[in-house]
Amino acid sequence: MDQNPYQNGDQPTKERRKLKRFDLHLQARIEALLTHKKDTSPLILNLVTRDISAQGGFFKTKDSLEKGTRVKVDLMNAPERPKTSLIKRALIHVTGTVLRTDPAGMAVVFDTGYWFSPLTYS
Repeated sequence: MDQNPYQNGDQPTKERRKLKRFDLHLQARIEALLTHKKDTSPLILNLVTRDISAQGGFFKTKDSLEKGTRVKVDLMNAPERPKTSLIKRALIHVTGTVLRTDPAGMAVVFDTGYWFSPLTYS
């Protein structure tokens, strides 16, 4: 007789993501968007993604922003100095909202609008 893998009442968690998630480690610059006029200097975090999709990403950090914080995110698609000149770099600019935090970092859900900027090596 087969054993029921959920006999202890555990049920499988339903995957809610609609888009494929990728295990990419991209450099990211996250800026908390100011919400009060008394805020004078922006909070900027330089982080790395743990995984990412077209809908959002998880950013590794010990200093997460609060859930609900609006952010501007710049993602770099290539390293600072590639070993070959065939690799081109671009910045992907997107805005979003901190969806959740945990001890490993924070999840940001992206807004639908984004844009690219080419980067050159100096």
